[in-house]
Amino acid sequence: MIDTRITQLRFKPTGGSRWASLRVGMTLEEAVTALGGRHNDRSNIYDRVYRGSIVFDLPLPQRTVHQSDISDVDTGRGAEEPPRQPKVRPCLRCRQPFHSEGPGNRLCDGCRGRSVSPFEP
Repeated sequence: MIDTRITQLRFKPTGGSRWASLRVGMTLEEAVTALGGRHNDRSNIYDRVYRGSIVFDLPLPQRTVHQSDISDVDTGRGAEEPPRQPKVRPCLRCRQPFHSEGPGNRLCDGCRGRSVSPFEP
């Protein structure tokens, strides 16, 4: 089997940085070992390859995604929670109940379309 090797390092590591231990010609496994073999070093290398900081001579094998790599930053909720259902809330302007799409939706469709300008006829 042919191992893919680093052909270019397009970053300048700071002195004493663990990234300074990478060298052109290293395989992916050698690079992970040189970085210290930590839990997320392989992911960090893949991220730098994606950003173009590290170039390999052959494409890297597809990265397996572990549950620990998945971030719930977008939703702010855990992956096990179901999506939020619309709630019936009172409109902040007319106080009539309506189906709200979430906590940021506090005006009914009718009030949202109206102008609140005092100069509006």
